[in-house]
Amino acid sequence: MPFHLMSIQKVMMQELDLTIQSCELIYTNALLNIYKCWDTQGKCYAVKHLLEGVTSKTLETEARMLADLKKSGISCIPLIFYNSSSLLIMEWIENKSDIFTLSHQKQLASILSHMHSLTHTHYGYFYDNTIGILPQSNTFHEQWCDFFCQSRIITPAYEALHRRKISTDLCKRLVNFAHNMIPQLLVEPKHASLIHGDVWRGNILCSHTHIRAIIDPALYFAHYEMEIAYCEMLGLVNSDFYTNYTKKFPLDDDFFHIRCPIYQIYPQLVHAMMWSESYLHPIDNILKIYGY
Repeated sequence: MPFHLMSIQKVMMQELDLTIQSCELIYTNALLNIYKCWDTQGKCYAVKHLLEGVTSKTLETEARMLADLKKSGISCIPLIFYNSSSLLIMEWIENKSDIFTLSHQKQLASILSHMHSLTHTHYGYFYDNTIGILPQSNTFHEQWCDFFCQSRIITPAYEALHRRKISTDLCKRLVNFAHNMIPQLLVEPKHASLIHGDVWRGNILCSHTHIRAIIDPALYFAHYEMEIAYCEMLGLVNSDFYTNYTKKFPLDDDFFHIRCPIYQIYPQLVHAMMWSESYLHPIDNILKIYGY
């Protein structure tokens, strides 16, 4: 058995009094491996383990965010059995449905409405966290526009430049757009809403009829429209979702035509850094529309 699996087995024995029978690697990236592990009673666990030599607070931060959600009354999150700087052990929740049904759409609207009802006086979060494998800056700001421009456009643009994922020219255009144009286009909400920050189909675990859990949060307090713009970008939600969600959180035409494409710049930058430079094309297009 590889050394890292032996260390997982040792921790689960010492900390949880569990004997692991087998582990299956189900996902890997530049920071960590994710395993599905079975104990001798046939119970499954989701185990995230940092790769050897990696120093990151990713797992500690994830556990902290999940604990924050639980304290806030969000129930559809996995149980945490153990966490450390290099290891996170949670309950395994099977994703049994490849189809996102009418029932799932309604439940997602209810879950996000509940989360977005949790408010704060400022925009940002109590600590910096992560989105995927990337750092996410959450310094509090009094105004939504100030937070969005600084923490979701300017800071990520410089991060992408540092990682050589965007050109110096595109970085300058984004910074100028944030300073000079975005303040004219966004609106200040009545309050800052807690958003999950990374709602996509892969982070929603479903049975055939119910959402069982939403995982891998990237929490911060924002305009609730930010969450919906991300869902729109990934084609996650439809009219069934909107019929239920907008009963409490209205979305006007200017959101869909003006603000939504601007909010999507941030996840497009994130996706460009993590996956493909093809996500830069819509950013270039929106900047050109406004003359930048």
